[in-house]
Amino acid sequence: MAQSDLPVALDSVDANSHRGVGVRAAHKRAAKPKGRGGQATWYKPGLGNCGGYNKESDMILALPMSVYSGGKYCGKMVKITNPSNGKTCTAKVADSCPGCGPRDLDVSPRVFEKISKSLDDGVATINWDVRSV
Repeated sequence: MAQSDLPVALDSVDANSHRGVGVRAAHKRAAKPKGRGGQATWYKPGLGNCGGYNKESDMILALPMSVYSGGKYCGKMVKITNPSNGKTCTAKVADSCPGCGPRDLDVSPRVFEKISKSLDDGVATINWDVRSV
């Protein structure tokens, strides 16, 4: 086989070890979902789309359907920050939210109280990031 017939994914080769000195990545990791300038609303949890029953006191949330991806992020932790007051908390993905926009989350009452003054606020501006597990 001629040398030009070999597939090459190396920038250069170390002549002593035959290992690539600058191996290029074959693929990039997909960015973790996040929302900037989204809105959090609270809902009364029950049987979540991820399976299992959730209570109002649980630190859980529902992702928008555009991010939920058939349950791909079920059980993952999401950091939620209210930029208006600096309050932050972490909650677990337990459900999907068909009515949420792509940057919005539905959260349990307990989560909402962690990022807002009270449930009476109804809506809170948020930023959020899915965290590594």
